[in-house]
Amino acid sequence: MTGKFKNLLVLPLLALLAFFSGDLAAEAEIVQLPITLDYPLLQKLIISRAFHEKNESVILVNEGGGCIYLALSHPKVMEEKGFIRLETEVSVRAGTPLAGECFAPLAWKGYLVLHQQPQINNQTWQLSFKTYRSALFENNRQPAKIAGLLWQLIESRVFDYLNTITIDLAPPVNDLKEFLSPLFPPQVQQQTQTMLASLRTGETRITADAVTLQVLADVHEVYKPEDSRFTETLSGKE
Repeated sequence: MTGKFKNLLVLPLLALLAFFSGDLAAEAEIVQLPITLDYPLLQKLIISRAFHEKNESVILVNEGGGCIYLALSHPKVMEEKGFIRLETEVSVRAGTPLAGECFAPLAWKGYLVLHQQPQINNQTWQLSFKTYRSALFENNRQPAKIAGLLWQLIESRVFDYLNTITIDLAPPVNDLKEFLSPLFPPQVQQQTQTMLASLRTGETRITADAVTLQVLADVHEVYKPEDSRFTETLSGKE
């Protein structure tokens, strides 16, 4: 995981080498270093964090020998109308377990779709996702109407679980600080350490292809617009 994340910032931060070639500026320039997570990569990260059981699944409830059961599987991540669209298959069953039997069971299988916005904690570098709306769909992709008991089970367990998914960006950022420091010339090591210490979170943006997280750095050099070519996208397809 760390190896993939490391590549996210290597080229943008190496671009800062060019910033130390001229005269020192009187004040620091704030430089934006984008981390670009395309949706195949984001999907892989979410699977590794929250769908880590067999066949990209997670069992949230399994009681009474399966009489009360709730599982999610096969998440898919994409952009839709300015949101991150997280879709997951849902399998839910609710009955009354008694004497080894399951009485009056209700069951449903379909899809849950969440529309989310990314958030990043500027202290911990934890990337999380806030849900703004949700919907259930049948297997034929038509809107679903399910029994109240089943909905209560989904509502009480699924949303809290999915809303607690986080991706930790702190380890790769710290690794990069150690990796990059010796790459800068000795005569600018003081400026280098100041710049690396200033790394902090900026805005998050959603595009059709990816989620972009801005990492901000204070650089005591005049910013050169032509250096923006050093932005890198790490593809989850690689």
